[in-house]
Amino acid sequence: MKIGDPIYRGAEVRLPAEVVTMIMAYVASSNSPDTQKSLWASCLVSKTWYAASISHLYYSPHLSPRNFDLFTRTICPPLKARRTRIGIEDMIKHLDMREIAYESSNSLTSRLINRTKASLQGFHSPAVTFS
Repeated sequence: MKIGDPIYRGAEVRLPAEVVTMIMAYVASSNSPDTQKSLWASCLVSKTWYAASISHLYYSPHLSPRNFDLFTRTICPPLKARRTRIGIEDMIKHLDMREIAYESSNSLTSRLINRTKASLQGFHSPAVTFS
C-alpha cells in the first residue's frame, strides 16, 4: 500500500453504538459553524452513525434561504403528496427562522409550526412580520 492511498483494504472497524453516541454528542455540543455539516456527514457513514446523529442534526436545524425549501418539503410535504409522516418533526426542539426573509409564506410557516408544535421548545419567527 502506498502512502496516501485513498482506498483502505483492511478489515472493517466497528465501534460500539455507545461510543458512536458519545462521539455524536461531543460533535453536537461544539459551537463550530460546521457542526451541522459534520452531523449531516456522519449520517452518511452507516446505519449506526445515522441512528446516533439524526436526533442531534434535527434538534436545532440551521435554516438559511438556501436550504429552507428542502427542509420544509421534508418536514411538511405538499398537501397533495401521499407521503406519510416520517417522525423527524418530533426531533425538532428549537426552530430559528430569523435568517429567512421572503422564502416562507405565512401558510407554509404555520404548517411547519403545526407539524413541530408537539416537540417545539423554542421558536424565532422569520424576519418578515408573521401575523
